[in-house]
Amino acid sequence: MPSPPTTVDAHLPTAETGLTADELFGVITTERRRHVLSVLRRHGGSVPFDSLSAMLEDDDTNQWSTPSVTLHHLVLPELERTDLVDRDGDAVVLTDSGTSVAAWLELVATC
Repeated sequence: MPSPPTTVDAHLPTAETGLTADELFGVITTERRRHVLSVLRRHGGSVPFDSLSAMLEDDDTNQWSTPSVTLHHLVLPELERTDLVDRDGDAVVLTDSGTSVAAWLELVATC
C-alpha cells in the first residue's frame, strides 16, 4: 500500500501581517513583487533603491526593462500599502510583515 504524500505545513502568514488571505494573495500575485521581497530578504532586509533597481535590471528574466520606473510606480507602492516594505531614506526595507511573507514564499518555493 503506497504511503500518503508528504506535505509541508506552510500556513499563510496572515496573522503575522494583519492581511487577509485575499489581500496577501493580491499583493504577491505579480512575480515582480515576489522577486523584490526575495531580493530584500537575501540582502539582509534593506537595499538602497538604486542598488535594488540595478539588481533587478541585471535579472535574466527580462521583466525589468525600466526597473527604477517599475519599482517606483508599480511594485513598491503596493508593497508599502500592505506594509510589507518601507522606505528609510533612499533604502527599501522589509518590515517584520514583509520578512514573514518573504520567508513563507521561500518555504513554499522549496515544496
